[in-house]
Amino acid sequence: MNQCKDAIELFNQMVTLNVKFDNIALVSALSACAQLGELEMGKTIHDYIITKGIAMDSYLCTGLVDLYAKCGCIEIARELFETSKEKKVFTWNAMLVGLAMHGHGQLLFDYFSRMQETGVAWIGDLFGTVGGM
Repeated sequence: MNQCKDAIELFNQMVTLNVKFDNIALVSALSACAQLGELEMGKTIHDYIITKGIAMDSYLCTGLVDLYAKCGCIEIARELFETSKEKKVFTWNAMLVGLAMHGHGQLLFDYFSRMQETGVAWIGDLFGTVGGM
């Protein structure tokens, strides 16, 4: 957890120094916020992304979905997820984990079913069907 706090502090220092961020640094900061439940800081990073006009790739979208879903802002996470042009397996996983964490069982099942219908490869595909494990 200290490393997450350090990552957020480093992000704040970099903002103060007007460092230009790449998406990897932003995703790392969002991940630290998600792990710590630092919703307000995560929102600050999201605002930074919007203000700077940073292009939303699948990694950045996943970082935002992960943040909002883990912090219980399921509707915001869903909105970001649904507007994502490219949903990779890790984007689906971020949504699924957030739903599971906050007891949205039916919605979790609905999203998991959608994921399967879209043909997204998931870990179960590597080992056979879930029932066959």
